[in-house]
Amino acid sequence: MTREERWGLEPGTENDFWHLTAWGWRELAHRACPAAQVEVEAGGNPASAVAAAMGRAAEKLSPDELRVSDPRYPVLVTLLATRR
Repeated sequence: MTREERWGLEPGTENDFWHLTAWGWRELAHRACPAAQVEVEAGGNPASAVAAAMGRAAEKLSPDELRVSDPRYPVLVTLLATRR
């Protein structure tokens, strides 16, 4: 068992606020503006994360490699906050 698992901070889970994950951005947005309606989406996987880190273009990956989404490897996180 890793240290993160012991503390309930496994990367990519709802308790992971230390990385740029959808959960972390959602929590930050709610703290900054509690009255806002917040929508957060993330996309990415190990292959796209490695490609992004290496500076490779998305076109170098196959559609199958890009189709899979794994919340533990967010490459792109979008946030929309609107007033209620």
